Amino acid sequence: MKTRHLGDSEVVVTEIGFGAMDMSLGYGVRPNRQDMIQALGNVYGMGNHYTPEMQARVDL
Repeated sequence: MKTRHLGDSEVVVTEIGFGAMDMSLGYGVRPNRQDMIQALGNVYGMGNHYTPEMQARVDL
């Protein structure tokens, strides 16, 4: 996947990401836990995930 810098930082992200904000409590009723885990697993399987280098940059 193509990557780009996040804002002016050194953090590199994929150009196409996955918006998971609607899975939080702040956006009303959220999906059940199993559906969220399955969705995130599918996203990860498609290549949308942090590399170890990215994790080190954002202290994950």
